[in-house]
Amino acid sequence: MTREQLRVGVAGCGSIARQVHLPLLQRRRDVKLVAVADSDGEALAEAVRRNRGAQPYASIEEMLSEAGLDAVVVALPPALHSSAARAVFEAGLHLYLEKPMAATLDDGAAVMRAWRSSGRVGVMGFNCRANPLHLRLRELMRAGRAGTTVYIQTFLASAARSLPEWKRQRASGGGVLLDLGVHHIDLIRFLTGCRITGVRASVTSRTSEQDTALLELQMEGGIGGHTFVSLAAAEGDHVEVHGDLARLAVARYTSLDVHVTDNPGRGFGVVGRVLRRAGAVRYLARAVAARRSPLREPGYAVLLDRFIRAGLTGVAPLDVPDIADGFAATAVVVAAELSLTTGQMETPTAFSEFPQQLLQATP
Repeated sequence: MTREQLRVGVAGCGSIARQVHLPLLQRRRDVKLVAVADSDGEALAEAVRRNRGAQPYASIEEMLSEAGLDAVVVALPPALHSSAARAVFEAGLHLYLEKPMAATLDDGAAVMRAWRSSGRVGVMGFNCRANPLHLRLRELMRAGRAGTTVYIQTFLASAARSLPEWKRQRASGGGVLLDLGVHHIDLIRFLTGCRITGVRASVTSRTSEQDTALLELQMEGGIGGHTFVSLAAAEGDHVEVHGDLARLAVARYTSLDVHVTDNPGRGFGVVGRVLRRAGAVRYLARAVAARRSPLREPGYAVLLDRFIRAGLTGVAPLDVPDIADGFAATAVVVAAELSLTTGQMETPTAFSEFPQQLLQATP
């Protein structure tokens, strides 16, 4: 049975909720923003001021027991994600969980068990895979435009800025691997349709603990990869896919379309490149709209829309990152951190209680 409105609560009133989730929810007629929760009194008061009608709660537990919700968006510090997610599922509600899914494998496994037992929708906030440019890139890869994928390289960085204390310490869920790394780990799985079978990392601390990292990746099918992520470098978000026929490249903040570079002697040479660049102009309106999206990222709205529609209809959303995707990304991060000690390529592990098909990359 389809509902007319989804009663939603938001747990966590930090910058991501104030800039992205709350404004997007408020704009929708099919959502009633019922409640907001945060232990920080100032953040809570600011959220209520900007979202009149939302009732304030000092904790997610209090909100879950009193607000009469259908669904919850959790945007708390990562160290609280596991307990909050489990509480939402145990209350029989749908969950939209900001990344990372959990800070440890044990916490991730607990969320997985709660999700599977609940029968409710669980969506991860991996907005990169919902970006139109990345969807176009995957479309070209699936169509064989690059040929057989041999290597994938990604770069994701934000300029150094003041960070909340929890983001500065790995123990509290901070560090670049949990903050940015999980985004591209998930994106690589999404683009290739392959599991990451090995990872080795090097990590440095420039302005805060573990704020810059380089990952060496091995994937099914013999695909190799590297991912560079930093909270202290010039801002950028780039993906390059190298196949045996062509290289496909996209820059999320500047590209109009996927840039295709054929191997020498293939395609139409200079003329083909000019025609492709001219054809990209048709995506100009989409690019302008993307720049005007919250934090210049249209993927947030796409994922929230699919989550809300699933909550209203009771039909699980298709082609969205779910809790299993969050767990798989966490497993890669944990393996990368283990490699810092061993110096070896480490295999991301999953618990035997979860069927392997549940942890496969999105088909």
